[in-house]
Amino acid sequence: MNTPLDSSVRDHNRERGSVALLMAASLTFLFGLAALAVDAGFLYTQERSLQTVADSAALAGGKGLSNGTAIAQATAMATQNGYVDGVGGNTVSITLPAASQIQVAISHTQPFIFGRIFGFASKSTTGTAIVGQAPGAPAIWAGGGCGSATGLILNGGPFAITGDLQSNGPLADFTGGGDTDTGSVTNSNLCGPPAAWRGPPPTLGIGQGPPTPDPWGYNIASFPPCTYGSLAGPTIPISTAIVPPGIYCSGGDIDLGTGGAILAVGVTFLAMGHINIGSAAITDMIPAAGCDNLIAFSMSTDNCVSGSPAINVGNSNVTIHGSFYAPLGCLNMGGPNFNITGSLVGNEVNLAGPSWTIDGGAGGGGGPTTLFQ
Repeated sequence: MNTPLDSSVRDHNRERGSVALLMAASLTFLFGLAALAVDAGFLYTQERSLQTVADSAALAGGKGLSNGTAIAQATAMATQNGYVDGVGGNTVSITLPAASQIQVAISHTQPFIFGRIFGFASKSTTGTAIVGQAPGAPAIWAGGGCGSATGLILNGGPFAITGDLQSNGPLADFTGGGDTDTGSVTNSNLCGPPAAWRGPPPTLGIGQGPPTPDPWGYNIASFPPCTYGSLAGPTIPISTAIVPPGIYCSGGDIDLGTGGAILAVGVTFLAMGHINIGSAAITDMIPAAGCDNLIAFSMSTDNCVSGSPAINVGNSNVTIHGSFYAPLGCLNMGGPNFNITGSLVGNEVNLAGPSWTIDGGAGGGGGPTTLFQ
């Protein structure tokens, strides 16, 4: 005989069924949250990665703003990190939004793992970076001060100069004539009028105002890795006339005493000591990529009267597409027929010889790069 269920038993069964349904609904909700958290974690990691790569690519491109290789260098850095436009859900946009600026925007479409259960198939994330470069150097800049042995000297000529001339030390232009200069000539630091200046009179700041700062302020240790030698290594003698591409580094001196014609394409010299580039002719010199258009950078403190300048370049029929930097010492260049597309920056600058052309506007490089975004 069947015995009717007690009402309390029926109520208990109903409550147990309700709890089971509630637990099932709660587990479904919690599973959904966990699934979305997994996808959100992937998105966050992807966004951080995109931003890091965009920053690195923009900074790499900033190194090429001076010589027209900015987009190529930024693209290479993005590719090196696995981001190629149109491949694997990636969009890579590299533009030059303004003068001396490069922008890198990298987007990636990330498929959801669990989100598609709830109708979310994928989401796009983007990393964006903008790098700008400070204005380029004048055609010639000499630091020092009024007590400097030389300051800035142009001896010989004629000198055809495109760009500004700036000196914080004595300013002298002794012999020869027929100079032309498209920019201004500034002798700051209250050093008094220039000695024996020839040609048109200087136009700005003669003996007025504070010293003009180093237009670059580069740190030699921040340049790309050395291809040959090291900044802690010994002197490097280079005896070949055709210098293989790369970045040459020395904790001492670098000496190119070939005695013949020098061809150095894609070459930059970095030295804690002196850099001597002496030959009968320099047929062509072009800096290595990523070196801010510098051919030579010396940290030597030797001045122009020491007989061993920080950077010494000679002697004739010189063609150079790049800049020279001796922020603590003397930059000495001498000989006929110099054709330089770049800037000459030193604590003291001594130039001598007939028939010189210096175009700082076309290849003088820019100042340090800065990450804006």
